[in-house]
Amino acid sequence: MPIGVYEHHPNQGFQKHNIWGIQKGYKFPKEIIERRSEKIRGRHLIHSGSFKPREEHWNWKGGISSENKRIRASFEYKQWRKAVFKRDDWTCWICEEKGGKIYPHHFKSFANFPELRFNINNGIVLCKFCHRIYGYHRKGVLDET
Repeated sequence: MPIGVYEHHPNQGFQKHNIWGIQKGYKFPKEIIERRSEKIRGRHLIHSGSFKPREEHWNWKGGISSENKRIRASFEYKQWRKAVFKRDDWTCWICEEKGGKIYPHHFKSFANFPELRFNINNGIVLCKFCHRIYGYHRKGVLDET
């Protein structure tokens, strides 16, 4: 049922109630449209006046985004992730669950082996459960060989 205010009529079912009393196809007078446009423009100017460059913003901390976040948001990382998913057919490497919530996982850790971050052979697919249990490079589980 479309969004709106509806009234139930016993023999006719639900009917949309016209809360503004305006006929369909009614054209507003030009003065009303212009007045409304000015109000909207005024609000826009108020909000756009509060915009400040990043250096002047009260919460700016000098561009301290971590290297990890920047790399994981990069095009190269997204390509690596897609390639790993495609190679493993979107199937968990351990429990063989297909699809669902899956994660790409590095055999050799992302932090300790920066030269292997985008190597497709250093990646596997893990489901949410297996990633929680076997991921995060827990000692002795998925050893870094």
